[in-house]
Amino acid sequence: MVQFRGTKSWFKVEDSDRQVMALADDCELVKETEKAVCFKFSNEDFGSKDIWFPKAALLTDEDFKAKAAAFESGCNKYDNLIKIGRDNGVKVRAHSKVGTIVEAFIAAGKLDLIDSLVEKTGYRKGHVTYKLV
Repeated sequence: MVQFRGTKSWFKVEDSDRQVMALADDCELVKETEKAVCFKFSNEDFGSKDIWFPKAALLTDEDFKAKAAAFESGCNKYDNLIKIGRDNGVKVRAHSKVGTIVEAFIAAGKLDLIDSLVEKTGYRKGHVTYKLV
């Protein structure tokens, strides 16, 4: 039996369907063919809508677990960056963008503490952009 765990990043979901999926209270398999599946997304207030997806576009259990693990890893790296800043007297706020946190380290003269944790990714709107590695 096929479960809906989301779609792969390459699959384009229409904005109206994306909204229905986000607001859905329930999702159930309605019909399955050899190459596609139809799910009914239901919401108590707005009713329901059937949406077809190619089977190749659905996240598998392995994809879903990998995506969740990557998200968890990113959260841990971000929390570590905040902790290093607070432990070393750098004024950082939780929920700030990585670039803002890096700029706080630069302003405090302590960029060497996080050099191995961040990487420059480009230059946008007058600012260097960073990502966690």
